[in-house]
Amino acid sequence: MTKAAEQYKSQVKRSLFCGRADRDHLLDRLAEMLDDFQQARPEADYAEYAATFGEPPACAAELLSSLGESKFEAIHKKKCFWFAEAYM
Repeated sequence: MTKAAEQYKSQVKRSLFCGRADRDHLLDRLAEMLDDFQQARPEADYAEYAATFGEPPACAAELLSSLGESKFEAIHKKKCFWFAEAYM
């Protein structure tokens, strides 16, 4: 994986608020997509990855939504609760 792909994957990982098993599964799926894109565009830079797959937080949200609606809602509630607790 190129440096640009690794950087993009790292940024997406920061936005994946879920358990380790789910995160690993989603990152494996992302790695496959990035590898396919890299084969088609080996010289692609970070901006091209973001243009193709979306900004990292948006890509992470899309990946999380693929887990299923009930699991995605549970993760979202935990995230909102955590942020609320952090600012109290």
